[in-house]
Amino acid sequence: RSNYYPRTLRLQSWEVQKGHKLKIIYNFDANLTTGNIETWLDKILISKGKMKDGLPHGEMKVFNEKGEVTSILNYKNGVLDSVSKGLDENGELIKEIFNKDVEK
Repeated sequence: RSNYYPRTLRLQSWEVQKGHKLKIIYNFDANLTTGNIETWLDKILISKGKMKDGLPHGEMKVFNEKGEVTSILNYKNGVLDSVSKGLDENGELIKEIFNKDVEK
């Protein structure tokens, strides 16, 4: 399903498996190559971040069922890049994962 708003394009896709509804929302900017991406599971936001050419690009935040940020991932052209961070329930850094650099 898609909705057109002035200067934006919003695409939604969803899938139901074993009683759970997974919804992915792409909000494209006016140039239709960049924007934001959100992933929802059973009406709970589980991730939100930037995209480029329809792929995750830049910072992506991952949330728990309470809406608290549990991880911050960095993508480059849809591939994990740079350092990803794991956070505790207070937002304090508990883990850093160094991702292999992608081809530049």
